[in-house]
Amino acid sequence: ENPGIYGPGIPNTYFEDNVDNLIQVGALNTDEGVRLVMYINGQKVFDCVDTQENRLTEPGYFGTYQQVRPMTISRTFITADRESAEEDTTAPTWPAGSKVEAIEVGQTDLTLIWTAAEDDTAVTGYNIYMGEELLDSVAADVYTYDVTGLTAGTEYTFTVQAVDAAGNESVDGPSVTVTTTAEETLIIQNPVFKDALGQELEHLIPSIDLRASVTIVNNGSKKANACFIIALYGPEKTFEKLAYIQGTIDAGETITLNGGFTLPDDVTGHFVKVFVWDSFEGMQPLSKAVIFE
Repeated sequence: ENPGIYGPGIPNTYFEDNVDNLIQVGALNTDEGVRLVMYINGQKVFDCVDTQENRLTEPGYFGTYQQVRPMTISRTFITADRESAEEDTTAPTWPAGSKVEAIEVGQTDLTLIWTAAEDDTAVTGYNIYMGEELLDSVAADVYTYDVTGLTAGTEYTFTVQAVDAAGNESVDGPSVTVTTTAEETLIIQNPVFKDALGQELEHLIPSIDLRASVTIVNNGSKKANACFIIALYGPEKTFEKLAYIQGTIDAGETITLNGGFTLPDDVTGHFVKVFVWDSFEGMQPLSKAVIFE
């Protein structure tokens, strides 16, 4: 007469044909009302509390199966209410070597993957936590989860806990601590090498005035310092000359730093190395070194 808030029936979109399917159903009296539970092959169909006035309050049935294709029921386990049957209080556990990993870590997202847990009846799902916060729940046959909305350059700890049909949750689930990729505040372009007339060079030329330059873009929200260093090395990789220029780059600004020196009459075996530090005194690398021969 009254189908209730969840409708008159649930269509069969959960079963697989020609294989064994595990069906778990339950009706338990709780302080809030009657908890109705159904899982099929570990996938939650519903898990809710019925608080309507005409809710089921005594042992009995709360639904039926309608057969539309040939089927065989191999085993059934029927319990009454909590007072006449032993309640499942055993939480899922994690085998030795269980782990969760963070892969494809970006500035604002990453993917978690984990191994399977175990239960004395069946694991029905997994809860994913970020710190103490429950992010989401997934079905028992899902072992991966995409995390989004993170902050660049920030450390996070994720934990996965397993649950069963009775609502028991594991306490020994694996965890992983990971730091998201730092935001690229400074974008340093490839250096350019020219002569005094502004002609771009492909290699070192004896006796010319070498001019090297690099363009730096500050995408951050604060100003940043940079030092462009140009060094000349001889045939035995011995240091011979040095030039550098420092600058401050405001947020959202783009600057080009230039420096150079006169090359020797013989450049055989010589090479120039250029790179960017935060400052000449600080010597914190901001770019990889580039060799020009």
